[in-house]
Amino acid sequence: MGTNIGVGDVILGWDKGVLEMSLGQEAKLVCAASHAYGEKGDPNPPPIPPNATLVFDVTLIRVG
Repeated sequence: MGTNIGVGDVILGWDKGVLEMSLGQEAKLVCAASHAYGEKGDPNPPPIPPNATLVFDVTLIRVG
């Protein structure tokens, strides 16, 4: 997936976590609700319940 990081296009957990990664690094991002979708959650498929902690396995494969 390609996206802009560090500019608010994705959840805060991604903005902060991916910016700390090095090219080629693999990481598990654990995003507390305060760094994800918060108290509201997200009803869009797949629905994310309120106050959910989200976990992502991420590999940084390209920058720029």
